[in-house]
Amino acid sequence: MSVALLIAYRNRENHLKTLINWGSELGYFESPDFEFILVEQSNSPSCQNTCLEYGIKYHHVCDDGIFHKSRLLNIGLNLSNAEFITPFDIDLVPIKDSLKMHLAIASKYKDSLFMGYRMMYPEDYIDRDSIFDIDLSICKVAPEDKETAVFKQLVDQEKFGVVPFFRKETLLSVKAWDEAYIGWGAEDQDLIERYTKNCYFLRSPKLIYIHLNHSDDLMWKEDNHIEKNRKYYYKKRKAYEL
Repeated sequence: MSVALLIAYRNRENHLKTLINWGSELGYFESPDFEFILVEQSNSPSCQNTCLEYGIKYHHVCDDGIFHKSRLLNIGLNLSNAEFITPFDIDLVPIKDSLKMHLAIASKYKDSLFMGYRMMYPEDYIDRDSIFDIDLSICKVAPEDKETAVFKQLVDQEKFGVVPFFRKETLLSVKAWDEAYIGWGAEDQDLIERYTKNCYFLRSPKLIYIHLNHSDDLMWKEDNHIEKNRKYYYKKRKAYEL
């Protein structure tokens, strides 16, 4: 079994450098089990040569407007050849063998969607020498695991998590990412909840991904787009419940 990691990208140079450090040091770019696909949205290509050097599939979308993550992920999906698909944020770094373990678990249990946990790292870059020795004790709990978010999960049955391993055939059957979500927020929850209508949703503390620090991109996390996305998400949720 293999998995395609779809990376929606714009202007995150230190995060990309960290991904290169991690993938190079642990041999992921050479492994036939892992397919890396980076889709960049920008005025002009900024990292095509770097991607090609390390065997990362690259596609450029010429657009300097609001970051359209759901659209970029669907483009990456159409370029993929793997049995599993996961949206892999450029600011994530798997701890130890989390990614290999994630693939092994997902391959074994067909009727479940497995997701991991993330921990918030204080820096925006990790060098090659530190990739093998990341100190989790300096990290913070992610927003989706704080009290208000856990309340939503337990009471409202909203589903949160990182790096969901979707089976490609099932992902296509539920029509993948809804491109009505523009900018930041809710497109991941929407898909997870549509996907898991006929399977189990599970998270494992063995699957840990650290989240590199970064400032907010105002061309992605504008309040009006966040509010619009949340309203659309809850409208769809209500319709599903009827």
